[in-house]
Amino acid sequence: FTQGIPRFQVRFKPVHLYNVKKNAMAHYRFLRNKKVLAFSGLGDNQSFFQLLRQIGADVVQEIPFPDHHRYTAGDLRRMGSAENVQCIVTTEKDAVKLMGMDVPDNLFYLSIEARIEDEDTLMDLLLKKLGTRSPDRLA
Repeated sequence: FTQGIPRFQVRFKPVHLYNVKKNAMAHYRFLRNKKVLAFSGLGDNQSFFQLLRQIGADVVQEIPFPDHHRYTAGDLRRMGSAENVQCIVTTEKDAVKLMGMDVPDNLFYLSIEARIEDEDTLMDLLLKKLGTRSPDRLA
């Protein structure tokens, strides 16, 4: 709580890595020590790039696009022609926008799960505000 206002942190956890062209799943640890070109069109692109570094990817190039960017064939050509890159990695949200396009063989998306820290406290607060009780506290 900050001055009586509750604050909750959201942590992002990697789940799986998917090859977009081959529709094949791999463990996200596959990216460890790989030279990666990372791109995303999020409100906070840096958090995605940082997550890739945290799991061991050697992010050698970052391409931040604006949130809700519409990708073009030119965007994909530019990324696909990057030198000294083993993998191109984006978010699941951005990969959906690439469906039906001719994507590079080494294009992956990282599936991510959001976790709210202290979720029980948040749920209790919400239920209290709604005037209900949580099922495990009805006894």
